[in-house]
Amino acid sequence: AEECPEPVASFYRRVYEGMGELGHLPFSAIWAAAVRKSERLCLTEAEARTLTELGGELGRYDAEAQGLAISRTASRFEAYLREAERTKARDGRVHAAFSVAAGLFTVIILL
Repeated sequence: AEECPEPVASFYRRVYEGMGELGHLPFSAIWAAAVRKSERLCLTEAEARTLTELGGELGRYDAEAQGLAISRTASRFEAYLREAERTKARDGRVHAAFSVAAGLFTVIILL
């Protein structure tokens, strides 16, 4: 948490604070609660589900399996990022077209 920027640092602090419940709650539940309480991460439902699933694999398997789980999660988030970039580009073109149309409409009205 100390080495991460916000809001990721807050997420890791929530996980750390929840570790006091370890034994009463499984790590996956602590991780899932931290995901749910981290609204500032601005995760979509699919992104939150992906991050929650990672918590279910951490600490349950050997280091190699956990590394693979982290790699799979990173790949999925890279795909989410590419989709968000496509959506942003598409929406940006739509907004630009509306702006041009509004400008032309204003010019026509002034004539």
